[in-house]
Amino acid sequence: MVQGNMRIHHQNNTRPKRSLPKRLSKKFWLYLVIGCLVLATLAFIWRKLDAWGHQLDVFMNKLQRQTGFVVEEVLVDGRQKTDKNHLLKTAKIHLKRPILSLPLSEVHDRIQSLPWVHEAGVERHLPDTILIRLKEHVPFALWQAGQKVSLISSDGKEIRIENPDHYAGLPKVVGVGALAQAKPFLVTLEKYPKVWKNFHYAQFVGKRRWTIFLKNNLKTRIDLPEKNYVSALERLQKYEKKHKATERFKHIDLRLKDKVIVKK
Repeated sequence: MVQGNMRIHHQNNTRPKRSLPKRLSKKFWLYLVIGCLVLATLAFIWRKLDAWGHQLDVFMNKLQRQTGFVVEEVLVDGRQKTDKNHLLKTAKIHLKRPILSLPLSEVHDRIQSLPWVHEAGVERHLPDTILIRLKEHVPFALWQAGQKVSLISSDGKEIRIENPDHYAGLPKVVGVGALAQAKPFLVTLEKYPKVWKNFHYAQFVGKRRWTIFLKNNLKTRIDLPEKNYVSALERLQKYEKKHKATERFKHIDLRLKDKVIVKK
């Protein structure tokens, strides 16, 4: 019996061994040690500088007190509406404080936050005086949005004060969005004396148009169009000369172009 040749393949199931990580180089350890030393040195220097800075501040403050460079007087120029005590309290300027250590920019920002202040300037007059220059808002009108009533300045800004009722004699506008539109509208309205002398208040309707309410016997209401209300007022003025509409009608509607609609 002839036996054929048989090839036997031996499969090697053993996985190749992973090579062990090479040892870290001496340069790496050297750089690591140097880096740690640098960080430690910087941290030490930072702490020292902070301590030295504090000691320097203490020394400079003491030197200023000994030489008379301290705040002895605070002068205020241009103050009319702003309460002086409130001003000084907000500014945080204390007498006998070293004058060169007073941060003028921070003082300025605190003063600028006061409701009546439009522009502020703070000056250091050595050796012992601080001068505050104020330019205050000028009240122009009242603005009511919901239950909240504020003042409007002559430059169209809101003045938030506690008692705007003291300015009840000013013209009033009502409604959300009225603040931004109030000044140009009221300035225009002043040019029409028949309406202006009986003006009670104006309501900004739907953030897009004005309705005027008069304080005459009829409490007349005047509806202005969304666009070109100046042309509508001109039309009313001509109609008023002939028909005395504001003395005869409770409702005057000017919303339609070239028309005056009146109702008793």
